[in-house]
Amino acid sequence: MSREEAPSPRRSEPAEAGAGRLPAEPRWVVVLGVLYVASYLSAVLVASGQADRIVRIASATGASLLIGGYCAWCGLRTRHEERVWRLLLAAAGGTATLGSAIALAYVVARGAPPANISLVDLGYFLTPLLSLCAIIVLPTDAAGRGPEPTDRHRHHRWRLVIVLDGLLITGSATLLCWSAALRPIVEARSSGLSPYLVVRFSINVLIVVLLLLVACFRRARDPQTQALLTVSFVAFGVAQWLALTKVATPDQFFGFGVTTAYIIGCVILGLAVGRHPSRAGPAAARPELANLWPRLLLPYLPLVMLLGLSAARIVTGAALIRNEIGFTLVLVCLVIVRQLITALDNVRLLSRVRAGQRQLRHLAYHDALTGLPNRARLNEHLAAALTRRTGGLALLMCDLDDFKAVNDTLGHDAGDELLRATAGRLLECVGPPNLVARLGGDEFAVLVEDPSDDPDVIGARIGARMTDPVALNGEDRVVHVSVGVARLTQGEAAVPATLLRRADAAMYATKRSRKAASSRPPAAEEGPPTRGRRLRQAGRPRRGHMSRGP
Repeated sequence: MSREEAPSPRRSEPAEAGAGRLPAEPRWVVVLGVLYVASYLSAVLVASGQADRIVRIASATGASLLIGGYCAWCGLRTRHEERVWRLLLAAAGGTATLGSAIALAYVVARGAPPANISLVDLGYFLTPLLSLCAIIVLPTDAAGRGPEPTDRHRHHRWRLVIVLDGLLITGSATLLCWSAALRPIVEARSSGLSPYLVVRFSINVLIVVLLLLVACFRRARDPQTQALLTVSFVAFGVAQWLALTKVATPDQFFGFGVTTAYIIGCVILGLAVGRHPSRAGPAAARPELANLWPRLLLPYLPLVMLLGLSAARIVTGAALIRNEIGFTLVLVCLVIVRQLITALDNVRLLSRVRAGQRQLRHLAYHDALTGLPNRARLNEHLAAALTRRTGGLALLMCDLDDFKAVNDTLGHDAGDELLRATAGRLLECVGPPNLVARLGGDEFAVLVEDPSDDPDVIGARIGARMTDPVALNGEDRVVHVSVGVARLTQGEAAVPATLLRRADAAMYATKRSRKAASSRPPAAEEGPPTRGRRLRQAGRPRRGHMSRGP
């Protein structure tokens, strides 16, 4: 290859829609995050008093500024739906930076953050709202199609189960957070509790619940991004809960634990925002069982934790709140309704599975064109008949003559119609408990088990019935049949394959004798041309040929 033809090393695969120029793995975010946390911890250990408070507030402000700017930078370098949620998180980081900056200014100027509701609360109130909007517009795909829309009742039940699961997760998680975290704080510090802080914590819990719902019932474009987002908002929730425990204290918003958890959450959020969007575009299809265990367990996990908390309070003698008991009973009723719907679906599914198994068995043992038993069913039935027989047994092999000529002259549709007509005529000539089967092509078999039926009589009946014309494509056509009979007398040992070979040999002997008879010139006949003479001159015998095997 010449130098002009050599590909340029700068060329790369075209960037996917929404990918932009983000790094595939933002390792440098981890390095900067670790350095920032280490610097913050070092400064907190060195500083004391007012300087310690300023360091903590300044560190939270810097973390908010950095994560907001990084989200904006990543959002501007992506396209389509991957941009929107990053820019919303950038706006959330901006409002958090505004609130922290105002609090820092108060501490520097007056020695303490504002005690009453102020712009600090407003900034912190807008932050979770914008974050919630970002999670709502996070690109996801359907985790599964669910039942077909044509099955209206099952489709409606499937949607009802999803709604019930969402109510269970949201209600249980909300009640658990209220009972375990918020209610003790509200009862102990009701005088100095900031309503904005309570709302902020509640919205953060809602964000985590929403991410869990997405993990169960949707498929994220990048599951690792979704997991990092969940962990980051859990860290933010821990920071807000710690802030609630510091109500009416100088460290309400910027205690050591609050600031540390917040900075760690910002670092993890940076990892989520900086991840390269999925190169496969929409999430690649995963097995249906990939999300089975989360879908099964997650709706019940918060409720089990809530019931465990209630049981612990009963054991310790703590008072139970009537409203919480009533709400818990409502959640238990939702679980019962969901289980009833699931049980109904399982019963119907089991019925469909059994019907499908019966249909598969029928398809496996029957010919699709004629509906007759196939070779596998004949072999199975013949083996059983040889095992349980108490008398004689006979097998007739039937083969259509000149079937290929019908296919070649009239088409394969006419050939299929001839095979169906032949199957119907064989069933007319053979009664139960005898078995008629199609072996394939133009070959049929008749297993005679009834000792009162004479195989020769049945063969003659079949030959006579097949002499009647068959209407194919508007044309009457006569197709002859060659019948071979193989008998098995009482006490004679044989296997299915042996009996089949003997019947097949007898059938081919019939076919050879027919060809030999048709090759001889017809004898001259005197008298007027009768109908029988015309048929014989046309090559149509009055009855089918039949040979008997040993």
